[in-house]
Amino acid sequence: MIADLDFDAYVELTCRISGLPLTVAAAGAQVVAESLATACEAVRAALPTGATADWRDQQEGAVDLAKARAASIYKQRRFSDHAPLIIDYDFDLG
Repeated sequence: MIADLDFDAYVELTCRISGLPLTVAAAGAQVVAESLATACEAVRAALPTGATADWRDQQEGAVDLAKARAASIYKQRRFSDHAPLIIDYDFDLG
């Protein structure tokens, strides 16, 4: 799905916007879809056990091991364009 369009609707929209023939747009979209599928399979194989491919995915059976008590951004020294986030967890190490 791309922008809530299935494959055929996406190809049809591509044809209307670009003026490409249907067969050309469909062939190009098919190549892109296959390439994405191959890339996703390669990434999925490299994920650690229990990891999700998308941060928005909910992990089934995830255990709530710790709760964040506080969070802050380290501002005393610039490391990069991304500010380091400091999170204090309520977690028993013992």
